[in-house]
Amino acid sequence: MSTGQNMLYCQVAFDEQISRNLQEKETIMAVPKRKKGRAKTNSRRANWKDSAENTQECPQCREAKLPHRICGFCGYYKGKEVVETEA
Repeated sequence: MSTGQNMLYCQVAFDEQISRNLQEKETIMAVPKRKKGRAKTNSRRANWKDSAENTQECPQCREAKLPHRICGFCGYYKGKEVVETEA
């Protein structure tokens, strides 16, 4: 058997195995060839940093509050008292 015929035989055998796996509903998963080192992992994770929350000053009591939310200190939202608080 020549090398060309041998390669063709291997290709046909491989194709049969793939079609058999698909018929049996086996999943073929991708597997990494090498382990990722600590430096690679840590440099990728370096971009996971958390940002500080945006805060605004409440126009009623001048305390810091989150935007588009009721002030937790005075209970006002958009100049109207929404929640009664103990003052």
